[in-house]
Amino acid sequence: MLFVAWFFILYFIHINKVLMSIYEKICDFGCGKPAIHVFKSGKYCCSKSCNSCESKRLKDSLSKKGKPLSENCKRKSYESLKGKHPWNYGLTIDTDERVANFQIKLKKMRDNGEVIHRKHQTEKTKEKLSKIAKDRGLGGYQKKSGRGKWGWYKGFWCDSSYELAYVIYNLDHNIVAPAIEGINLLRS
Repeated sequence: MLFVAWFFILYFIHINKVLMSIYEKICDFGCGKPAIHVFKSGKYCCSKSCNSCESKRLKDSLSKKGKPLSENCKRKSYESLKGKHPWNYGLTIDTDERVANFQIKLKKMRDNGEVIHRKHQTEKTKEKLSKIAKDRGLGGYQKKSGRGKWGWYKGFWCDSSYELAYVIYNLDHNIVAPAIEGINLLRS
């Protein structure tokens, strides 16, 4: 029994010396904090993972900024997310406390002006966005752009089943109607 007690005392002293030698060291990754962990490589770090060291994270972040992702990297990222749902899929403010808390937090941020909601954009911002959209050719009528049924019927282009019904009605009753806004009855 005495031997076991001495063994634990010596073991405790040894561990204490090792820990003290670690605490005397400074993080090898450049943050200047005292080291609390030694890796297999012999490097000292201020945390159990080198990815948690502020200096290492900053260095890694700066090395990756401004570099475009390769097509292979984009493809792998897309394929890894394919078929997966986000963490809040199917959750509502009634069913999950985190979603409710986020809604409250977002409302406070909007009220404080930290987040600008699209409904409350200034006229200057709206004009700027409008100019950019016009320069890029965004918006306006685009053939085959809707989610509904579309196609040709006896030489008439129809963007919806409603337009198709209108064209069929006019053709069946021999009505020659002028083109109505949104419905192109002109043969192309």
